[in-house]
Amino acid sequence: MRRRIIRPLLCRAAMVAAAVLVLAALPGNPAKASSAEPSSSTAAMRPPGADSTESRIQRLHDKLRVTPEQEHLWRGVAQVMRDNASKMASLVVRIKSAPAGSRNPVDDIKAYGEIAAAHADGIQSFIPVFEAFYASLSDEQKKIVEREDMKF
Repeated sequence: MRRRIIRPLLCRAAMVAAAVLVLAALPGNPAKASSAEPSSSTAAMRPPGADSTESRIQRLHDKLRVTPEQEHLWRGVAQVMRDNASKMASLVVRIKSAPAGSRNPVDDIKAYGEIAAAHADGIQSFIPVFEAFYASLSDEQKKIVEREDMKF
């Protein structure tokens, strides 16, 4: 009898843990955003995670030393990164806004599926712009991208 009670709880805990791990690993995750409150009205209107997305975009741009000839391709990469982060942040806010205790394991799995689908859609929209940008890179820039610490 005890096994019948514990096993469903462990399964639900595993699903919730998996969803939390996915949320934590996503680009533009609100949990990774700075804890400082934005001071300007424009900053306050940005979606959660926008600052971390912008800082990641700027860090990558600087690290790669994007040339003026590559800039138009880079703008496409950066825009898709912003769009994907914004969509993901909106989805996470919507999912987390459900009242405490109102969700059941089926809801958790559906939310996980929505997050996984949004992530997959984001990757599909990122591929063509990144592919074009990557093709424009010098060998030195490609080596920088291929290093483990270059996370798009």
